[in-house]
Amino acid sequence: MELYRGAQGFIADCEKLSSSNLHGLKGTITSQSKVFLDEFHRRRVTSVGLLLENESWSQVRRGANGYRSLVFGTTSYLPDASSPRGPRLL
Repeated sequence: MELYRGAQGFIADCEKLSSSNLHGLKGTITSQSKVFLDEFHRRRVTSVGLLLENESWSQVRRGANGYRSLVFGTTSYLPDASSPRGPRLL
């Protein structure tokens, strides 16, 4: 970003000196910046994708009650089948 801002400042100074708009130079810098950022983003996405693909996961067997405690253990709600209103607050 600093390089882009510096280039924009250089263009502004040149426009002041020449008393004309440098649309071609602005367009070139903008398009080159877009190409750079697109490539940077593509590489980062590829890197993160590779990290996720190479991550090792192990399957853990949990019974029905174990799963319920895992899901509802992070909240203060438990399902109450007998209540028509649904979950009850602990």
